[in-house]
Amino acid sequence: MQTGDLKAVEMKILGKTFPLKVTNEESAWIQDLENEINQKISSLQTNYPHQDKMDCIIMTLLTYAFENKHQLSHPSPVEDDNVEEKLDDLLQMLSVH
Repeated sequence: MQTGDLKAVEMKILGKTFPLKVTNEESAWIQDLENEINQKISSLQTNYPHQDKMDCIIMTLLTYAFENKHQLSHPSPVEDDNVEEKLDDLLQMLSVH
């Protein structure tokens, strides 16, 4: 990815703005991610009122880190149940030629 492929956007977390450079694909979901992060932090602040804001931010970060690590170490199976059927069809087409 080249720098020219990136566009500047801003993400606001708990009222603080962070400048980011993202691809067009990433910019499509950056607002959803911003909302999700802010919602998770707010939820933690509600559930743990004795914790300060930084603790809630770190707990949110840890939640994402654990989810990411789990997904990397446990890849999800292919969601399409017809994959084997499609592969068989392709193999048949290839064997005809």
